[in-house]
Amino acid sequence: MSNWILSLIQVLLATWFSGVPRLEPATLAQWQSDGKPVLLIDVRTKREYEVSHIQGAIRLDQAKEIAQTLHNKPDLSVVVYCSVGARSAVMADKVQRLTGRSVYNLQGGIFRWVEESRPVFNIQGETPFVDGYGWPWKFLLPSDRRASGM
Repeated sequence: MSNWILSLIQVLLATWFSGVPRLEPATLAQWQSDGKPVLLIDVRTKREYEVSHIQGAIRLDQAKEIAQTLHNKPDLSVVVYCSVGARSAVMADKVQRLTGRSVYNLQGGIFRWVEESRPVFNIQGETPFVDGYGWPWKFLLPSDRRASGM
């Protein structure tokens, strides 16, 4: 993966969405292993989610859906992610405005998650592949991690 490009994207997102807290993939992995109550939301497309997602994630791509899902769940930490963190930063910002709750954006999205050798899953179980979200984003993924046709 082109780490410097993904790092630049993260700096820009942190600037543009300074009110959205960011969460490192290692911290999410630790929360998961500790059993911390987390609502993990994948805001990518249905196709992207079906190719692979982080274990335990649900797919919601509308701020109002997420806000409704959060209703009556005050004890959950909320983490959203997409491919590199841009779509999820926008969504986290919208959901925070709707609900008044903090919503974490996963730093680097699922691309960084797999770059750090963390597992992703589909309906059949663990998979090595991630949907590259098209050009130019797919080039931020190692070629051996891109889903076929990407």
